[in-house]
Amino acid sequence: MFTTKMNAAQSVGSVQTSVPISPEQCPDDWLVVRCQARDEDAFRELVRRWEPRLYYYLRRLLEDESAVWDVLQNTWLAVFRHVSRLEDVPKFRSWVYRIAHDQAVTWLQKEKRYWYQPNEQIEPMVNHEDWVLAPTDDGVLMHQALQRLSPHCREVLTLFYLEGFTSRQIAEIVGLPEGTIKSRLHNARKDLAAALKEVGYER
Repeated sequence: MFTTKMNAAQSVGSVQTSVPISPEQCPDDWLVVRCQARDEDAFRELVRRWEPRLYYYLRRLLEDESAVWDVLQNTWLAVFRHVSRLEDVPKFRSWVYRIAHDQAVTWLQKEKRYWYQPNEQIEPMVNHEDWVLAPTDDGVLMHQALQRLSPHCREVLTLFYLEGFTSRQIAEIVGLPEGTIKSRLHNARKDLAAALKEVGYER
């Protein structure tokens, strides 16, 4: 049984008390460690927690909903097979998104829909960490505007603004230089502003 130990220092020494912890009570890092020991209950809890967010992320990349579920399934299979190799447990979040990204790209290449940009222009370095997403409380308009953008733009906007990754973390997820990610963020924000106007949003 997986337990947590609380140490109480006393004059005669320390006393250790073991307290059972269910998967639902575990923080993510503990669940990952339990998954590395092939704890299936911990794995199911990780899936329950992270699948909705991974689904939303993949939905921004893949227009076919059935493909999203296929890619999600492949993502979790890869996580289960390779989680034991994850040495830096706190990096699980960016690690699982990297797997989802790679699985999506594999599907797109297989279906000959890969969205490669051969002549991407690198913009001057800008502090994108201080950016604020174009403000709108209309989720429908925002969704419509995002759908008008390229998958590249939708991906970086989702990871940066909605998932809270830094440009460096996004670079690790998609396997590109950080300068390229900052350029994409710069272009994506301009494209989003234009798309919001096209769908009827006025500031």
